[in-house]
Amino acid sequence: MKVTYLSIGEASPGVSKKLKDKTESFREAGLDVHLVMVGTGKDVTSDTITELEVSQSLSQKIGKFFILWRFSVALEQLALYKATLKWIRSHPADVILFRYPVSDFFLWWFMLRCQQRVVFEYNTIEITELNLRRSTSFYYQYFYWSERVFGKMVRSRSSGIIGVTPEIANYQSKLAGGKIPTTSISNGINVERVAKHRDLKFDGRELTIVLLAGSQAQWHGVDILLRSLSKVTGDCLINCFLAGQITEQQKEYALKLPNVTVLPGQFGEDLDRLMDQCHIGIGTLGFESSFLTQACPLKVREYWARGIPFVIAYEDADLINNAEMQPFFLRLEVKDGLIDVNEVISFAKKLYASGDVVVRLRELAARQIDYRVKAMQYVSFINSLPK
Repeated sequence: MKVTYLSIGEASPGVSKKLKDKTESFREAGLDVHLVMVGTGKDVTSDTITELEVSQSLSQKIGKFFILWRFSVALEQLALYKATLKWIRSHPADVILFRYPVSDFFLWWFMLRCQQRVVFEYNTIEITELNLRRSTSFYYQYFYWSERVFGKMVRSRSSGIIGVTPEIANYQSKLAGGKIPTTSISNGINVERVAKHRDLKFDGRELTIVLLAGSQAQWHGVDILLRSLSKVTGDCLINCFLAGQITEQQKEYALKLPNVTVLPGQFGEDLDRLMDQCHIGIGTLGFESSFLTQACPLKVREYWARGIPFVIAYEDADLINNAEMQPFFLRLEVKDGLIDVNEVISFAKKLYASGDVVVRLRELAARQIDYRVKAMQYVSFINSLPK
């Protein structure tokens, strides 16, 4: 079966790596897959990947004029979908596996004209997330109202729905009318490509933790972690690394706390060196005040695949009723905007006293969250779709 794996818009380094790893795993699972990333700022083609550079010169010119700048988002979208439709028509496939980009008039226009089966892959509940962000820019306002107007119409023309959690899959299915084939397949990772964590010891005196923040979104819980660290008492010294995108206000707050280090996004060997210093990975802490109860963040898969125990404050799609993983993660409650850091210390003491933490975590990761495992779930679902 020939599949086009489609992503529109600028992708972060983490998402780009995820898409390429998934494409490789799909091919190993027997699908003839070509990844197409539109609007990446590049223009590259290989046997398995196409990165399309889309000119935005007109929208950039319009964006310089008073009032007219509001039309620049629509012009950007028009350019992206025209380029996408042109590529799709010249490279027909049995199925387009489409990383859902948020609906607007131009996505609806694309769906009316592409004449190929489209399976959408959903990573969030868009309308609620956009509502949280729409006060920050016109860009989010445009997509909030576009999603409200065109969301149902776009979904109703799809051939399949894949949500990264059951919660997201169920929501998208209902919005589409409840008649489109639907499944839930959570995020994975290429376990072999992730460096094995070096074995650390923890005697209860000095604990090093890390939080990877891929964006400034509130659900990462950076504020929760910093406030919690400011209230720590006891004999255990806590060293904390914050790596990635955090706000200026969070940086200022972090600098006032002892033993908190703020770093830019870490990749490759820099990320390996950072992670090797850490006993515990901090997963997402802020969903309680957000709009999702279930999730499967990439940073948690990063910790898990390396062999680093982790802390979360949400229901993880791969940890629901997962008895084998119970000893290796701690799910905390957020109360009054705080977590109990002493619980984290106690968790680390108990776990590191048992030994074989890294080896066992990586074994479980290879069996449960590796992309090769997830790929077989994609293949099974795509093959089950009506022709």
